[in-house]
Amino acid sequence: MGQASLLRGEIVTPPRIIHVKHGVQLTGYGSESAAYRGDLVVEKSIATIPKEYNPMVGDRLQTADGGDYDLDVLHQDNGFTMKFILRDHYV
Repeated sequence: MGQASLLRGEIVTPPRIIHVKHGVQLTGYGSESAAYRGDLVVEKSIATIPKEYNPMVGDRLQTADGGDYDLDVLHQDNGFTMKFILRDHYV
C-alpha cells in the first residue's frame, strides 16, 4: 500500500511511502457557496501521508508512477495520518 514518493522534493532514506487514491467521491464539496447548497459531488485524488512527514497545504508531492501534485486542501487528520485533496502541479 503506497509508493515511494518525494514530498517537497526531499530525497530521504528510506523513501517516504505515501498512498494516493484516485477517483474518491466527495459530497458537499464547495458547500460554503450558497450556489451549491452542499449538493455538489466531485471526484478528487486523495493522498494519505503519515503525520511524522510534517505535510502542509501547498507542499509538492511527486510519486514513483509519475504523478506530480500539490497538497491542496487538508481533508482529514486523525492524529497519525493526514489526508489531503490533491491538485495537479503546474509549473
